[in-house]
Amino acid sequence: DVGFKNFIFINKKGDAISAGNGRILAASRAGKTELPVLRITDLSPAKTRKFALGDNKLRSDKWDEQVLVEDLSFIKNQNESIEYLDFGKYADQLKEDMAAEEEKIAQAIQEIDAGEPYRAPGGPVGGMVPDPSVIGRAPMTLIQDMPEAKSPDLSSTPTIDWPSEPEWDIPILSKKYMAKSPDQPVVKWGEIAAAKNIGGTWHFFVLDDKFMSLFRKSPDAPCRGAKNCVEVNYSIYDSTPKAAALYGIYKKRYLARYWQSLGMNIFVDLNTNEKFYEWSLLGVPDGWMAWATRGYSARLDLTKREYAMAVEKAGTDDPAKGFVFMIYGGGKDVQAYANEIGAYWFPERMQEVSSGKVVSGQPLKVAPGQYEDLS
Repeated sequence: DVGFKNFIFINKKGDAISAGNGRILAASRAGKTELPVLRITDLSPAKTRKFALGDNKLRSDKWDEQVLVEDLSFIKNQNESIEYLDFGKYADQLKEDMAAEEEKIAQAIQEIDAGEPYRAPGGPVGGMVPDPSVIGRAPMTLIQDMPEAKSPDLSSTPTIDWPSEPEWDIPILSKKYMAKSPDQPVVKWGEIAAAKNIGGTWHFFVLDDKFMSLFRKSPDAPCRGAKNCVEVNYSIYDSTPKAAALYGIYKKRYLARYWQSLGMNIFVDLNTNEKFYEWSLLGVPDGWMAWATRGYSARLDLTKREYAMAVEKAGTDDPAKGFVFMIYGGGKDVQAYANEIGAYWFPERMQEVSSGKVVSGQPLKVAPGQYEDLS
């Protein structure tokens, strides 16, 4: 035994392994409980991914092609070169995908639901009916979100306009495409191939970098074979600047409205910091029935508050009238509360795998007891 002579590399935030998953697995099987870790602090998120791909390429020729293409797309969108990684066929695929997505966005048809009532927080707007002379227009611009990104040339960037609330131009959702139920399987974004026809429900209660490319490059990706989507859950904390929080709400509502134009049914996401609860309903019309949130046992009081917000906005809590409330994750207290209010409850994926009980409708991928090997 010569000891462990290589590092496990983690990113700057310390919330993701950049390189060394195989070493962790091998060490775990050998019974090791402590490993040397090196935090990468001098690389941007894009360069951190380049490092991870390079490390894997040196040690293995096996790839999860979906993850590989997503990583290459992220790197390329940050104006970083991928040529030296020698993934030529994927580079060509990225060019084709980007061109196709831009063409779809440019050709998307604006859908205006002029008869739908809308009340912004604080009072009625336009006599409760969108009025072109009062309601603003919310243009979408595909821009770079990451801090290290260069300023893009917006002169030829396609835009789409939706009816919007007047103060902040947050797009107004269409009540024609409210989700009726969380059709199964209920799948977290990034767990399986986006192009797979799941016939169920996507949710986005995952790390933000899993879905950052949706707003920038491929907004219609979730609409390939699913019935419903929970709105994208951008992370908003108590310390988040107000401007950044508002922009996150704008992006999640824009994507949801765009998905509706493609026939997708939507759950409004309520999982945000309580400081921004009122803003979280901007663009949500009165009478909206389909809601979702992320459950945490440590903040059950906030889950109850989010449920109360949903009931007030819907004007009912009666499932017979179409009211649907979905909670993802949380412990026994959250599950008990969901049962109490008649909400749908789905465990986190690791909870399903570890218990061996399928609740989301998606088959278990690994045997119970081995879930720690999942990345």
